[in-house]
Amino acid sequence: MRKILIFLLLIKCSFTFAQNIDLTSVDEFFKIVDCIKNGKEVNMEQWHQFDSSAAYSIFSDYKDNRISNIVKSTMQSVFGDLNRDKESENLISLESLVRANYEKINENYLKIKEFRHSYDFGSLISNAKSRLQSFLGCDSLDASVKWKPVYFLFLSADGMDMDDAIVIDFNLIYKMTEEQRINFLAHEFFHVYRGHFENHEFNYANDINFAIDMIANEGIADQIDKYMGYREYYSSIIGSKELAEEFVSLYSKAEQDITTLQTILLQYADKQIDKN
Repeated sequence: MRKILIFLLLIKCSFTFAQNIDLTSVDEFFKIVDCIKNGKEVNMEQWHQFDSSAAYSIFSDYKDNRISNIVKSTMQSVFGDLNRDKESENLISLESLVRANYEKINENYLKIKEFRHSYDFGSLISNAKSRLQSFLGCDSLDASVKWKPVYFLFLSADGMDMDDAIVIDFNLIYKMTEEQRINFLAHEFFHVYRGHFENHEFNYANDINFAIDMIANEGIADQIDKYMGYREYYSSIIGSKELAEEFVSLYSKAEQDITTLQTILLQYADKQIDKN
């Protein structure tokens, strides 16, 4: 009987971990890159497995396949050592962000693969929730909150709270210190937690409501992982100083953007513009 109970407990633990973390997109990425690096052609079945993995399937389902195409072409270019034209690229375009990230991955490829198998992702989830609880100043997190699974992939150095999952760039987590990882995931968990209690219908009713909610949502969450200031945060997270300055510049315009939004709100209140 004792052996049966232990066996059932192990199954439960394994199932819980599988619900929380998915690394299939990371593993499929490695398979494709290994082929490219070895000069082998990636066949249709391999690309299908790649597109079907948890995180990449989100983007492969998009109608225009733009993100999926950027990922695949950049993989071929960076890991296949193909030449490219740098002059026409916008520094903060998705193509440039993905390429910059993949070039860093290429530099540390074997170490990143080792990190995939040695790192304790279960502890990261637990510690991030503890960090969120501490930030909120509550005795415990609300048990009714449905936590989204965390999908890892290789895209640009960022994370996203999407409809059905939190999607995080694996290389970003690799580069971070443990404290940064915990704070970053706690930031994303905050969005999930807040989303459980928000008036979703009201916040998404029109562009003005959405903009106001977005400022509050990100502004509060940033206190978890960007409390030291945007310049210090991005300088430590992003390898490129030039790119870090671009992000700092964008965040520095927040006051101006809020003033613009306030003007729009006053115009809307005075019925000078439509809510959409």
